[in-house]
Amino acid sequence: MSLQEKVSAILNDAVAKGAFAGAVYGVVGREGNVLLEEAAGLRALGREDKMSLDSIFPIFSTTKIITGIAAMQLVERGKLSLDAPLEPIVPEFAHLLVLQDDGSLKPVQNKITLRMLLTHTAGFAYSFSEKLAKHLKVPPFHVPEFSGKRKDILETPLIFEPGTSWEYSVGLDWTGEVISRVTGQTLGQYFEDNIFKPLGITDMSFRLTPEQRKTLVGVHLRKEDGKLAPTDGSVFGFIDDPTPDFESGGAGVFGTLHSFLQIVTTLLNGGVGANGARLLKESTVKEMWQDQAEIVPGWKDAIRNRGIDCNFLYTGVPGSGRGWGISFQLNLKQLSTGRSAGSGTWAGAANLYYAVDPVSGIATALFTQSVPVFDPVVCKVFGELEAAVYSSVKAT
Repeated sequence: MSLQEKVSAILNDAVAKGAFAGAVYGVVGREGNVLLEEAAGLRALGREDKMSLDSIFPIFSTTKIITGIAAMQLVERGKLSLDAPLEPIVPEFAHLLVLQDDGSLKPVQNKITLRMLLTHTAGFAYSFSEKLAKHLKVPPFHVPEFSGKRKDILETPLIFEPGTSWEYSVGLDWTGEVISRVTGQTLGQYFEDNIFKPLGITDMSFRLTPEQRKTLVGVHLRKEDGKLAPTDGSVFGFIDDPTPDFESGGAGVFGTLHSFLQIVTTLLNGGVGANGARLLKESTVKEMWQDQAEIVPGWKDAIRNRGIDCNFLYTGVPGSGRGWGISFQLNLKQLSTGRSAGSGTWAGAANLYYAVDPVSGIATALFTQSVPVFDPVVCKVFGELEAAVYSSVKAT
C-alpha cells in the first residue's frame, strides 16, 4: 500500500468513526516540494460540500509560527531586538499589573522583552489559565481572546513577573502589536508584503473575502457523549466578524493547509521558500531552532515542566523532553512515531497540528475543526498519520 493510500485510509476511517467531520493532511519536503496532500470528509456536519484541499480554515494558534517569522525578520533588519526592553515601543508595559496568588494586583517590576513574548515567559496568559480565569470570572468553555476584540486580548494582567516562569499566553498577540507599531503597518499588511506575497500565497489573511467564506470549514464541538455537533458563532467571534478590530498574531489567520506548509517549510530550508524567495537568513533560522531553556538562566525548569506537552498527546509516550524555540515547542528526544529529536511543533484551538522536522527534512500538518483542543481522538489520528509518514520515509 502506498503512503497516499495509507493516509487516505487513516483519514476516512477517522471520519467514519466520528473523530472529525473532515480533515486535510499534508507533507512537504525540505524545499517545499509537496510529498502528499489528502482531504477527507465534509467541511461541516449538516452540509453536503466535501472537504477539499482549497478549504479555508481558521488556523488559530498555528498563526504563532508566522508571527514568529515576522518578528525575526525585523530583528534581522535592526528594527527589533530580542533582549532589549520593549517599553519604548509599548509604553503601556511600564504600567502592567501582576496578579498575586491572593487575588491582589501589584505593579510590574521586570522589563518585558521580545524574546519573552516569543517564548511565553513574559507573564501573560490566556483566560483558560486557572489563575487568570478566576480573576476574570470567565465562564467554562469561553475564551474571550477569540472574540476578535482588542480589549479581550491586550487588557489583562500578568500572572507572574516577566522572565520568571512560563505560561502559554497571548505573548504572540503582543508580538503582532509590536510589529505593527515599529512598521507603521497593520499586521495583516506586514504579513502580506513580507511573507505571503514573497511566497506566492494568495489565500491567507486576517479577513475573509465573500468567496473564501464559501469554502470556510465549520467548527464543531465534541459533546459529553463523544459525538460532534456544529457550534454557533458565539464560540469564536472573530470567525464570523468580517471586520475584527484586532488582527491576532496569536490566533487570527485564515488559510489553507497547503499555504501554511509553504510558510513553515522555510524553517527547513535555511529561510528560503519553495519558489526561491528568502524570508530569513540561515543564521536567523538556526536561532529560532535553539532551545530557549538553554539560553536564558532560570527558564529551564519552567519551560521543561509547565503547561501541556504537545508531543505526549500525539504519542502517549512520556519523556520526549520538552523545549521551546522561537514561537514553537521542541521535542528534545526522538518520538515513537519516528519524528526526530529537535523537531518543532504546535497546535491550534480547533485541533490543528503541525510538526517540522529539520533532521528528516519534512513538515506535516493535520487541519481539522473541532473543540476542545488536544482531543485524544484527534491526537491519536495525528500520531497514526505521522507514524505512516516516517515508516514510508525510512522505507525509501
